[in-house]
Amino acid sequence: LNFMIELKYNGLLYDVDLNRDYQIRMERQMDELKDRIFSAVGEEFNLESSQECAHILFGKMGLSTTITTKGGGSSTSGDALKEMYKQYGHSWLKDMAVYGDISGAYGNFIKGYVEKYVKRDGRIHPNYILHGTSSHRISGNDPNLLNIPSPKHGYNIRQCYMVPPGYA
Repeated sequence: LNFMIELKYNGLLYDVDLNRDYQIRMERQMDELKDRIFSAVGEEFNLESSQECAHILFGKMGLSTTITTKGGGSSTSGDALKEMYKQYGHSWLKDMAVYGDISGAYGNFIKGYVEKYVKRDGRIHPNYILHGTSSHRISGNDPNLLNIPSPKHGYNIRQCYMVPPGYA
């Protein structure tokens, strides 16, 4: 319990420069991926919309997947895209999966993160909730540091959260 109070009060150092570097790199890479995807399928569409992706994948391109949504429809998830890539071999399917991974990390942990969570002291002061779940595990918010993504596609977002020597 003490560690939660200390973390809230003292905060956690955050590497603003690395965040800004990742933001520039991710935006550039997402633009490059979009260009390749749109060129391959012959039209632009909203890669953030599962409905528009489904229209392209299953309608226009006539692809199929064994992975389904809760409602029973064909999924456009990263796993489904990877499965279709293995089945059909279209590199743009792999690009769509990579775009989804990068876009998710970018939206949740990079874009606007510094402005929203990093205080003037250069630290994040998260809230932890001791009894926030039905299983009585610790949960957190503003920001939730319990779901920081693993390193992927050359971005290790966990490196933005810094611990002084001797405290790791």
